[in-house]
Amino acid sequence: MKRIIIASIVAIICIITVIILKSICTNGHTKESEMIYYGNCEMDGNFINGKEKLSWRTIQIDDNTKLLICDKIINCMGYNETANETNWQTCSLNIWLNTTFYNESFDDNEITGIISYQIENGIAIPDTRSLTTNKVFILSKNEIEKYFPISSERVSIATNYCLNNGVLVDVNSNAAWWWVRSDENDITTAPLVDYLGDIVTMSSSSINSVNINYYGVRPAMFLMS
Repeated sequence: MKRIIIASIVAIICIITVIILKSICTNGHTKESEMIYYGNCEMDGNFINGKEKLSWRTIQIDDNTKLLICDKIINCMGYNETANETNWQTCSLNIWLNTTFYNESFDDNEITGIISYQIENGIAIPDTRSLTTNKVFILSKNEIEKYFPISSERVSIATNYCLNNGVLVDVNSNAAWWWVRSDENDITTAPLVDYLGDIVTMSSSSINSVNINYYGVRPAMFLMS
């Protein structure tokens, strides 16, 4: 009986020690899937009350950096302004994210915490490969499947501002379709995540045409921890 009591006490001490150590290791540090607020953007559609804080989901932590994606779909627009052939480097969505969105959403102090990220274009054809350096981007199909392996995890709700701009949504849930980054060159269609979280890949169908302006945008970026 005495041995059982001693063993129980030892087990309790071990459990408490693990809990304490885990708390020490994570204290003050962002955990994966944790929500953080960084930057400001018009989201509620009421311009009188000013911009709202941007909420981001942490999807990867590596050394002193963390990868974030907007929790909600914050705007809708075409992957490119025209239906002409494009790639991520030259498309209007990339330009908007790294100029208008970047400059209007973050103050000087916040900008210092955002890390540049190099994206390779034309990965299928080695002779056409080029690098694009971004502060803000959208996830590729491979990245989405890596960080959100279950389709339901990819479902995202549109903000009121985005709804007012005509984003394509499921009327019952307000879950919207959103653009996925293509790593190919000379594209006229781009992948999408639909309101169920399934990835709709590029095709000759007009549903994926890069100039359709009612699909949503979920920005992503790397931030210093």
